[in-house]
Amino acid sequence: MERISIGVPRVRAFAGDDALELLSDYGTGTIDLNTPVTDQPQRAWSGLPKFAGHLFGGHLGAIHLDSIAPDGHLDGLHLDADHLYPAALIALRSSPLYFGAIQFAVRVRDRAGNAGGVSAVLTRVANGAPRIAGDLRASAFVPKTGLLTFAFRPSPDL
Repeated sequence: MERISIGVPRVRAFAGDDALELLSDYGTGTIDLNTPVTDQPQRAWSGLPKFAGHLFGGHLGAIHLDSIAPDGHLDGLHLDADHLYPAALIALRSSPLYFGAIQFAVRVRDRAGNAGGVSAVLTRVANGAPRIAGDLRASAFVPKTGLLTFAFRPSPDL
């Protein structure tokens, strides 16, 4: 069993109370939009108040900050550029997964719980060993030929 971590860059497009969730195809080839693999959505700006976006948006590019330096370094919307945002990855961890090539996608939810679009799909390989087969038992024996047949419950992961 293995957990896969997907890093999503924290960008200014995320509102202060947006949350991200990780979706997967569980190895089937079709992303399951109804059952996220993360235990709960993770806030894009975790640890910050819901109004944190105020200081990272147009407020820093407002007129009262324009033309501060004679060289024009702070002219216009320079302070509104992406380089002022925390350069961090939001780590989304999957639930335990077993062996196989598994596809993932990320979806954003707003404060009301409305789901946004789905990101590009990426594939990661889970190398956790599959659960073992079980319930091995003799199911038939032919005395004349000495042929013994066994039955078992196969691994649900294969």
